[in-house]
Amino acid sequence: MSKIFYTVKINNETKVGIITVFAVTILILGYNYLKGKDIFTDTVDIYAEYSQINGIKESNPILYNGFVVGKITKLSLSSRGTIIARLTIKPELQIPDNTIAKIVSQDLLGAKAIELFLGDSRTFIEEGDTIRTDMEMSLAESVNSQVLPIKQKAEQLLGTVDSILVSVQYILNPNFRMNIDESFASIKRSIETLEITSTRVDSMVKFQAARFKVITNNIESISTNLRNNNEKITNILQNIDQISDSLTKVNFVETIDRANKALSDIAIITEKINTGQGTLGMLVNDEMLYKNLNQSSKDLDKLLVDLRLNPKRYVSLSLFGGGGKKYKDPDSTSTSTKSK
Repeated sequence: MSKIFYTVKINNETKVGIITVFAVTILILGYNYLKGKDIFTDTVDIYAEYSQINGIKESNPILYNGFVVGKITKLSLSSRGTIIARLTIKPELQIPDNTIAKIVSQDLLGAKAIELFLGDSRTFIEEGDTIRTDMEMSLAESVNSQVLPIKQKAEQLLGTVDSILVSVQYILNPNFRMNIDESFASIKRSIETLEITSTRVDSMVKFQAARFKVITNNIESISTNLRNNNEKITNILQNIDQISDSLTKVNFVETIDRANKALSDIAIITEKINTGQGTLGMLVNDEMLYKNLNQSSKDLDKLLVDLRLNPKRYVSLSLFGGGGKKYKDPDSTSTSTKSK
């Protein structure tokens, strides 16, 4: 049995094409690897939204407790002006939905990464979900936050030191030293005066001690009398209480009614007087009676005048019993006298 061998010849163009395809494949795979894409393993893509990325770039690592669990595969600008980061993470890491993706600094040189702070939720993030975000202060911001309070305290300290220096300079002034000496002298005089005053008060208290004792004894005697007469004072207060109760029980309404009735009676009497009813009404309203009384008053006045001028006409004294004279009208007598 004979063996037949076929020899296949590959021309140069085919070799160049195969090498070109292999090289392009290697280039694409290498480019994707450099961008953080691993096409040989399964991954989970989630998204995080930041107001600023603070130096984050594509292919920066994603850390969990310092261990690399994924990479940033894409950064894009949203319509709201925020930056959307696509995080490609290994599928074996289960991420709760309250986990925070925080931008942190890896070293002092400024290399950035995203640190995952896992939450305690029992619900986990799935493919395409958006995770919560946070941002760590940069080194400059951290230094400023620490240095700024120190700077403010230093400024306050400098202001205080300046005030102290001004005060020291003022103290070293000769005029101020003189004023201090005068002040101490014045304080000394005040203390001496206070000692003298206290001595006088002490002597006054000793002198008035006897009077204070008498006053105290009198107060004690008054309190003793009040204590001994407590029952009497109680009876007096009870009597006053009874009197006040009696006053409150007085029938003021009946009294007011009686006063109103009396006023009504007075009004009726006044009305009768004004209308001429009764003796008093006739006396008040009768004009003729007024004229007669007026004439009688005049006649009485004339009689009194004549009695004073001619008493013998009315009083006759006779030792032997003379006869009485008849009454003569003073007006007629005076008229006859005038005619003579």
